Amino acid sequence: MLGVLFGLALGVARPLAAALSPLFAALYAVPQIALLPLLLVIFGLGETPKIITVAAVTFFVVELNTLGSVRRVPPELLEAGAAYGATGWRRFWHVLLPACAPGIFTGLRVAVALALVVVTATEFVAANSGLGYLVWNSWQLFEPADMYVGLVVIALLGVAATGLVMGVERIVVPWSRRRAR
Repeated sequence: MLGVLFGLALGVARPLAAALSPLFAALYAVPQIALLPLLLVIFGLGETPKIITVAAVTFFVVELNTLGSVRRVPPELLEAGAAYGATGWRRFWHVLLPACAPGIFTGLRVAVALALVVVTATEFVAANSGLGYLVWNSWQLFEPADMYVGLVVIALLGVAATGLVMGVERIVVPWSRRRAR
């Protein structure tokens, strides 16, 4: 959600984009998964380092997709909104946000899958339980059956999470699906 807010803010407010884009470009270049050892030192084993790592990784995916969506809104659409009296918040709510919604949901779908990858990867090295731990531990103990079960469950969670985002998208952005046919 924070990625959506920052993406919208940077897309709408050019001075804010000029001020923050270099910082975001620098932070995006750092592999966020590399922050895990530092987070483990600060917070120890537990859920907090995993949550912060997932948030850091997914933030940029959602922010960049949202920002790109704002920048790709056709000027004619904004002009049409203005012709019908949409200015300020009404323009944002009734013209800009609906035009950006398909791109925002694309970012959310990618972020959900990436979040699952990051959680699994962090559990490989920084957990005593979880599906990532199960897969890694099964590999180390050469128990392929348990490893396959973990991989299948991770895949099913990915399908379910992506399906959930796509279901919300169908409800929130019904015009996008019609156009894709």
